[in-house]
Amino acid sequence: MVRQARKPNWDRVIAGLRRGVAAGNVQAMTELAITINDGIRGPNGRVLVRRNAPYAFRLLRRAVEGGDENAAGSLGYAYNVGQGTKRNVAQAICWYRRAARSGDSGATSNLATVYRDAGKSDLAFQWWKRAADMRDGDAAVDVGYCYQYGIGTRKNTANAKRMFRRAIVSKDISRYPRCSAHR
Repeated sequence: MVRQARKPNWDRVIAGLRRGVAAGNVQAMTELAITINDGIRGPNGRVLVRRNAPYAFRLLRRAVEGGDENAAGSLGYAYNVGQGTKRNVAQAICWYRRAARSGDSGATSNLATVYRDAGKSDLAFQWWKRAADMRDGDAAVDVGYCYQYGIGTRKNTANAKRMFRRAIVSKDISRYPRCSAHR
């Protein structure tokens, strides 16, 4: 007999996280911020956790100030897209760099995207390469494309193939980039 995983009781989860926040627990601040940033809806569309991006942003700031390095990448993202705060690319870069220094491959890849969008393909390539070196399969696909088309680096078909192969076997890759790497 296969047991189905129990669905979380979101009222209890949120109450527990709020108690942690009140006690000054920085991990609870980060978890609550991530949970309420976008909110959660059930399969029927019912709101299970109400969205509150401004409060989530304030929690992320407190968590980072309290020493939770895991919150830095999320804070960078909030600044990057203006989620819960005014958009500020310079602040996003600052927080993404901090998160990258602590080993956050997602923040490292997001930093590459910021540079790509700013037209700085050489910096984008360098940061995607760092993220790929952290075993980020999505970033490995981006590095492969850079090598394949000479974006931010010299065109190098052998390196492109090598990066695509690395992406295909990666455990940290989403569906679309994995399919793209197979081409």
